[in-house]
Amino acid sequence: MRTALGIIGYPLNVTFSPAWFARKFADEGLDHWTYEVFPLTDISALPALLAERSDLLGLNVTIPYKKEVIPYLDELDPVATRIGAVNTIRIMEDGQLIGYNTDGPAFLESLAAMLGPGWQGRALILGSGGAAQAVQYALDQLEIPFDVTSRQTSTDTLTYQMIQERGLGVYRLIINTTPMGMSPHVNEYPDIPFRELGPDYYLYDLIYTPEETHFLKRGTKAGAQQGKMAGNVIPSSREILANLDNEMNHETQTALQSALPDFKDTEIAFSYLSDQELRQMSWLFSLMNKPWLVSAGSSIGRWAVQWNIPFARSLVKATLFRQFVGGASLLKSMPTIDKLAQYKTLTILDYGVEAKESEEDFNTTLRENLRAIEFASGNDHVPVVSTKISGLASNPLLEKVQRGDTLTRGEEEAYKAVIKRVEALSMSAYEKGVSVFFDAEESWVQQPIDDMVNAMMRRFNKERAVVYNTYQLYRQDRLDYMIQTAEAARAEGWILGAKIVRGAYMEKERERARELGYPSPIYPDKASTDKAYDDALRYLVEHYETIASCNATHNAESCMKMATWIDEMRADRNHPHLNFSQLYGMSDYLTFNLADCGYNVAKYVPYGRVEEVIPYLLRRAQENASVTGEMSRELELIHKEMKRRQLV
Repeated sequence: MRTALGIIGYPLNVTFSPAWFARKFADEGLDHWTYEVFPLTDISALPALLAERSDLLGLNVTIPYKKEVIPYLDELDPVATRIGAVNTIRIMEDGQLIGYNTDGPAFLESLAAMLGPGWQGRALILGSGGAAQAVQYALDQLEIPFDVTSRQTSTDTLTYQMIQERGLGVYRLIINTTPMGMSPHVNEYPDIPFRELGPDYYLYDLIYTPEETHFLKRGTKAGAQQGKMAGNVIPSSREILANLDNEMNHETQTALQSALPDFKDTEIAFSYLSDQELRQMSWLFSLMNKPWLVSAGSSIGRWAVQWNIPFARSLVKATLFRQFVGGASLLKSMPTIDKLAQYKTLTILDYGVEAKESEEDFNTTLRENLRAIEFASGNDHVPVVSTKISGLASNPLLEKVQRGDTLTRGEEEAYKAVIKRVEALSMSAYEKGVSVFFDAEESWVQQPIDDMVNAMMRRFNKERAVVYNTYQLYRQDRLDYMIQTAEAARAEGWILGAKIVRGAYMEKERERARELGYPSPIYPDKASTDKAYDDALRYLVEHYETIASCNATHNAESCMKMATWIDEMRADRNHPHLNFSQLYGMSDYLTFNLADCGYNVAKYVPYGRVEEVIPYLLRRAQENASVTGEMSRELELIHKEMKRRQLV
């Protein structure tokens, strides 16, 4: 087991990396992990170090080797390739060395915070080494023009003498990327005309030791504003840390690999519930287990809430809403999200509003989904926002597009608006580090949905799975279609995001097929659907390195099969491409037992006001046979837990 990390550079008199990682290891309870300093007098010594230290998992790289190390690497990530410098090396199990650069993104974040939005000016970069390359990357991202100063005379750079002679002129942002001022040579500083500085100037120093360099002291004395990396370099080395976490998880998972989840373990399944909450859940699920009562209650409840019958909203909110909805708004869903996180369970936000038919409604849904993405970007426990394109488009319009009918000018404009809404959601998710699930819908509107979502995946899924399509495996054509899409993704160089479900419109699909006289697209029996689902699930797990998937099911057998196949593949249980999900308030025996065994699992958490969300929930309960079919099993497990707690 590789349990060593380190940093290479020279002379490495001062680095805070060992202390930072020591705290990391202490927090994780991994006393046997180490972070070491390797002062290499020449980069050519790297191969010998790697040969001697087979326990190394990764290395940070600092001055003067951020550029010089590249010839020794096997692969660079896109950011490192663009910058032309590396600050993090991941050492793979087969000995391959992959270089990353997190300096650029860290500096970008820090600089953007210091300057604020809309800052205008030109930058002067002091130094032309690897750190300067990262700064150039960040300035390009912020669209800030710059020039570079170097001790070496070049047609592409300025000299310090030129700056002294000409003055600072248009340069309002001056960034030191040189080692001048680094401990122990704290009195050294780049020679610029400090006398010209004032409140409109910004000085930034990449040196983090000492805390305030002589360069910054002189600039502050002259009235300039200052900023610095302030320790962002090591914490932002996410690739090495992410892999460190994977190794730590692998270590703890060794004992788990032979212990698959026990879905009959009610203590784990319901540990998040108090005795009173468990009693309430038992009462509610007992009522929901009576089909006639669900049917009657659905009609009465929908009507009573719609017409503001006294106490109807309060009654619904105290029962169904509390059980199955995260909250009336994003902010009010926070306690639910936090509670799920305490039990190792992520949240998929789902704005639970039925499809509407007006452009105003579609734009309202778009704005709410964009707010959800913004909200998710600030919460590590919310990686995904889910939406339906029927909430962004008219179903008759989608149906007309699928039939290939000629659209009127107004319909063409409306369809362009739909594409723009889908694009806006996908772009926002891409920019904010979130993913978006697009739900599947009826077969007669699914093709334009597939086309739009595939276009978004081609555009945004180059580096990670941002956009996911949904495949309903009760349809006889979906398994082949999913595999064909996966093959196209591999050939074109993008990641397929695939959420699979059994299906939600079976009766509607069969009835429409009978009425219009065409063969039903749905399998004739449950066994055929189950086989297609299992085949799709197996395919996704076997190709997990190139396909990101979500097994969205309340079927215990499907969950157990995926858990078993993950272990057979010797894949990490928490690999970001391998995910389970269930609806909030249901199938807790699946969710929390999977989470307890280290698998990635999330709850679909609808949110919205009572009158918005209840129709959505009733539709889900009535249409999704796999959900309602699990009710008796879950009720039985609830009673088992009540007996264990001696509540009955």
